[in-house]
Amino acid sequence: MSNYKTFAEIYDEVEKLIVDDTSEMETIIKFLINHVYRIVWNDRDWKWLRKYTQFSITTGKNAYTVGELEIAQGGDYDIGLGSGNSLGRALFINPDITTSGIITLIDEVEVEKNAGRLWKSGSQGSPEKFRQETSFVADGTRTDKLWIYPYPSQTKTARLWWIKGFVELQNGIDVPLLPGEFHSALIYGAAFQSAMFDIETKAGPWATMYEATMEQMRQFNDKTNLPNSGNVLPWGL
Repeated sequence: MSNYKTFAEIYDEVEKLIVDDTSEMETIIKFLINHVYRIVWNDRDWKWLRKYTQFSITTGKNAYTVGELEIAQGGDYDIGLGSGNSLGRALFINPDITTSGIITLIDEVEVEKNAGRLWKSGSQGSPEKFRQETSFVADGTRTDKLWIYPYPSQTKTARLWWIKGFVELQNGIDVPLLPGEFHSALIYGAAFQSAMFDIETKAGPWATMYEATMEQMRQFNDKTNLPNSGNVLPWGL
């Protein structure tokens, strides 16, 4: 893992490239790094950010919070959604891991079109669709829920595949969730983006180096089946 860089190491590399020196520079550099990190994160659905977990769907219950999605895991399973992970986007659910019946996302329009039939009537049956809902209250507290339609008619163990949500780098020991060989994208990107904030850097082809590193990472993502986040994809389940 020698090619991995911590937030502190990335910060030091960016600082070496910046000519300006103001009392606010530490705050600006940290902002720049996270700004670029978010851009990189959202560039595409990186394979190493895909996770899965198992949870119990309960008879007559169709709303599940993130806390309810976490169960004790072992072996090849990920640690679940309630242990420092953020539910970025749910991909699909298998509502019964003993079968291969996959249920997919439903949008609000389809919910309303079918409100009187299945989705919001309280009718029970075999789950056919699900919807992800994120809400915020006045104090900023975030709540993520998954709604399953129709209401489950049986209690079963389900499997959820999801994409991890973005979390800012804050502590010096934090490591970006990117393949280590491409952590330099955050350094080049921060140097490239610094001009937006009237920050002078040493001369260099930072924009070109950033885009070249990003393109290499895109090719790595498209050509590999191996995740880089420490969990093993459960082939053969």
